[in-house]
This record gives sequence, structure tokens and C-alpha cells, in this order.
Amino acid sequence: MLGDDSESFKTEYNITWVRSAEDYKKAVGLSAAASFGFGIWKADAASKYYRTVNRTKNSDYLVVSTKVEGPTFILGDPRLTDEARTYLSKADKTAFKNKCGNYYLYGVRTGGDFIATFSFESASETERAELQAKLKVVARGYGNGSAEFSQALETITKTSKLQVQIIRNGTSENVPEDDMEALVKYAKDFPTKINRDTALPIEFIRRDYQTIDPLADSYSDAEAQVERLSNYLGEASAAIADLDYAKGHLDTVYPIVDAEGLAATESAISSYIDQLQNTARICAAAPETCANLVKNTEGPLFVIPRRAQMVPINPKDGAEQFIGLAGSGQSKTLVILGQWSAWDNGDNLWWPPEQCCFDIVVQYEDGRRETRAYNPNAGPHTFVGPARAFVRLGDSTYVDNRERGLKGVVY
Repeated sequence: MLGDDSESFKTEYNITWVRSAEDYKKAVGLSAAASFGFGIWKADAASKYYRTVNRTKNSDYLVVSTKVEGPTFILGDPRLTDEARTYLSKADKTAFKNKCGNYYLYGVRTGGDFIATFSFESASETERAELQAKLKVVARGYGNGSAEFSQALETITKTSKLQVQIIRNGTSENVPEDDMEALVKYAKDFPTKINRDTALPIEFIRRDYQTIDPLADSYSDAEAQVERLSNYLGEASAAIADLDYAKGHLDTVYPIVDAEGLAATESAISSYIDQLQNTARICAAAPETCANLVKNTEGPLFVIPRRAQMVPINPKDGAEQFIGLAGSGQSKTLVILGQWSAWDNGDNLWWPPEQCCFDIVVQYEDGRRETRAYNPNAGPHTFVGPARAFVRLGDSTYVDNRERGLKGVVY
């Protein structure tokens, strides 16, 4: 093999606030095929973590990554074997693909990489909004040594429930255990630990067979189709994780659902994931069939309960009552549940919210206030943060409206 004689090592490091499976793939440089664990990625640590991690919309993630690229070793003069050329000369593309695959290994890039994935769970939406504000500071300020960056790290470490997943290629020294600030410092110092003696293979370089013989098929469209499948897989896996959260928090999620309904939805999503994985395997084995298969795999719309802010409502004098908030850029929906009575005259006259006199008041961070009459029949009442939402009722002489389940919900 031929090597790059340069002594220079290229370094890239980042902190990324991860909000989706797609964000995680980008943060760690994971390919679509790797997300399914195909071929040379089957034992890859990042690939395994992607397929098993409980990514849920009810948690937040921060990925600290450092990649050090060292010498690249390539094959001197790649050539097809006589057997492979025979398949091409006979235009037997299927036999060629079954024997040789879609690509050949052109080289190996050495170096080292370090990935720390921090997952945070918040006890409430208010706490989560505060956490996300700090995560933005950390992701934006990585490497600049600012006081704001250090303070945000310290606050997150002290106030959040934290889990850490470490992936490292290169060196065998001890890694700081579950100490966020120490791990961030370790990631920044990691490049100093990688040299020609400690560098390991960190990337396989593939080439299309058409670079050797133009008669070979590239199946470039199949790779794009697998990327689509990988995105569907990420969305479905996140839905399963959200259902797991909902099972243990049935009294704090909306739409309201029972355990039986959750089990049915989970079974449907699991079947869909099996379908995606089976389709991906067929695409890998027969890429010429991939496009038609993927057309039929776009997932159904699953209604997943989301963590909600729920507040019993009982203002009797028309006062505003705080229900919930939306962080910067977040879109939230407000609904009112239960029944309400305007007066206590012994007749027990109860109305559902849509037949009464509720106002929704949205207070924005810039001081603006928006008031709208509550009418769910006109569509969902949504608002975009940063903002706080209140409910204002008409005057009521009734003792306690909460006994009829009257509550405001922001989700």
C-alpha cells in the first residue's frame, strides 16, 4: 500500500446540539448505510450507538466530537480480476455485483476520533427551556473560552440529569468519567494524543467500479434511496423512544392515551421499522430494485403523545392564569379540557370550553401581547416562542371549577 508521507495531522472539533436522528448522523459523520449497520460498518461503534440509543423528543442531546486525520494509505494500482472482467464482458451485471459488491476499497485513512454524547432529561418544560438556552450557549461558544460558555457548562452539570456515551479510536489512556467539563476539555486536547504511533484506521475510502471499468454499474441512485430509508428509520426510532417515555408519564402527556393504545401504536411502528430494515437489506443485495421498493416505504402518520404542560384552571374573577411556555423558535399548541360553570345557582349548568368564554393571552418576550377568543372548532391555537401562554376566563361565582377536570394544556 502507498502512504502519505506528510507528518501533518488535520483536526476538526465541534459541539453540536442534537435535536433529531439526522442531527446525530451529521454530528458524527455517519453514512446512511452505516445507520443500518451494513458491511464494513457492522461493528462500528458510532453505527451501533445510532441504532440502539433511545433518541426521544423529550430529551436533549449534546455531541462533543474531535476528529484527527493522519496519513492515508491507498491501494497502489486497483484492477479487476479476470473473473470479474468476464462478468462485465458478458453483460452479467447481477453476477458482477454479487461477486464484487457495489464498491471497492480504495484506501484507509488513519488518525483518531473522540465522540462524547451527552443526553439530558428535564423534569418540566420550564426546566427544559432553561436547559436548551444553556445548550445553545455551549454549542455556540465551544472553543472560545468565554465566561458565558464556562458558566453554561457549570449550570448544566449541576441542574440536569445526565447520561454519557463515549466512543474513541486512538490511544488507550483513561477517559474522564461522566464529568462534562472534563470531557469537553479532553476533546479539545485529544489531537495532541494522536501521532503516527497511536493513529488507527478511522475511515474506509471507497470508489465506484466505474473508475476502473466504465462497463460497471454505479448504482448511485440506490445510495440516495438508502439515505431516504435511513431518514425514515431515524424518525421511527425516535417515535418508539417517545412512546417509551409516554408509558411512564401517562398523566403528563397529550393527546391523552391509555396503555393499550400506546401498545398498539408501538406494535405498528415496530412493524414499520422491520419493513425499513428488510427493504434496506434488499437494496444492498439488489440495488437495481431499490427505487421501486422505497416508493412503498414512506411511513404512516403516527400520533405520538408529547410531554405537555398541564395546569388546573380555577380563576373565578376573570384573572389570567399561566399555563405554559414555548422556547425560542418552538411551536406549541394550547387546548382547554374539562367543563366550566359561570355561576352557582343550584342548577349545575356546565359547558364544554368551546361553548363558553375563554380567552387565550400570549405574552411575547419583546413585550407584545396577543389576545384571542378560545375556539377549538376554528383550528388549533398555536403560538411560537419565546412566549408564555395564559388562559383568562369570564367571571364565575362557582366555588371550584377544577372538580370537573378543567385544565389548560400546552404541548
